[in-house]
Amino acid sequence: MKTKVILIVGLVLPLLACDNKNINSTIITNNYINNGHYNIIPNSKVIKKQKFEGSYSAVIESNPDGLITFYTLNDIKKHLDYKNSKYVIESPDKLTYKINFDDNKNILSMEDSSGIKIVKSDYDDKGRVIKIENEITPSNNFHFINQITYDDNLVKERKYEMFVRNKDDNWSPLHIIKIQFFYNSKKQLEKTIEYFYSAVDGQYEVDKKNQLIPLNQFECFFDEHNQYGDWTKQYCLKSEESTKFVSRTLEYY
Repeated sequence: MKTKVILIVGLVLPLLACDNKNINSTIITNNYINNGHYNIIPNSKVIKKQKFEGSYSAVIESNPDGLITFYTLNDIKKHLDYKNSKYVIESPDKLTYKINFDDNKNILSMEDSSGIKIVKSDYDDKGRVIKIENEITPSNNFHFINQITYDDNLVKERKYEMFVRNKDDNWSPLHIIKIQFFYNSKKQLEKTIEYFYSAVDGQYEVDKKNQLIPLNQFECFFDEHNQYGDWTKQYCLKSEESTKFVSRTLEYY
């Protein structure tokens, strides 16, 4: 049996002053991170629907508690059923996973139909998700670890590491994606810098100071924040490639 691996990557913003039902902002932030949506978390008001157009097209919907219930990107659709603890992916094949929650609806892990945990999340003493990784099983040839560090309540850096099982049944480094986050005085996301490192035969290239040398890097800028502090325009610049642009339309509860 082959185990599906769900890759969860990206960036996070805090919910600063939610005016809907005294919603716990940490829970909403954790929910977006656990679902792989790091740069679109509500800044000050719960979002009902988000629509993205430009270099890619996507739609994300959330319930009145601010938790994601639906996401679509190209031909892939994902549904989160909190009542029945199910996570459903509609790709060419329909995949259904069981979600294990804590008392606050934070996702602790997801299991496949065989009861194997395909992904799990760890939290710090402040209730913030700080680590996401997939379980290691005999049939799984890839392992990822996604670590998130904070500066106060703002994400400072995200480090995503991927490993591959080698012929000796050990784990060799494959690549690293590191993202740094920059905010304005209103604690709104303004820029991210992403670094990509690739290992050759399990080794990363380093400089004279033993620092990793990135294979490439690019910057994204977030602009035209609305009255609730959420960005509506995104530009990404990558060397030797054209500028990528995305517009974001938001509907609130």
